[in-house]
Amino acid sequence: MDPLEFEQQLASRQQKYELLSPLGEASCHLRFSGPFLGELIIWDAYLQTLSYYVSEYALPQSSARQFIEVGEATEHGRLIRIGLNVPSIDEPVILKSLIMVRQYKRLAPGRHDYGELLHFPK
Repeated sequence: MDPLEFEQQLASRQQKYELLSPLGEASCHLRFSGPFLGELIIWDAYLQTLSYYVSEYALPQSSARQFIEVGEATEHGRLIRIGLNVPSIDEPVILKSLIMVRQYKRLAPGRHDYGELLHFPK
């Protein structure tokens, strides 16, 4: 879908994003529009708590940093996975994440870790 058309659909429903999974859990799937490398695109986003990320991907260590991982463009938009040090994914977390991605001027493909290294019990 064309990103401008997608924005118009969201605006007509008075939404800032399209929610594709339930809120209040450790992981959430959604779509939103925003800039990337000078173009307006649709982001196909997966937001996860860091504790979910550590347990879901069975990391050998029980520690991680917050991250943004920009993946490939697909028919649903450009993949982006965001790991956050929050207890659950709710509306305020989603809105802050949208702002962060939209304002990140040097966002590029690949993984971008930030913040302190956090440890989680095994």
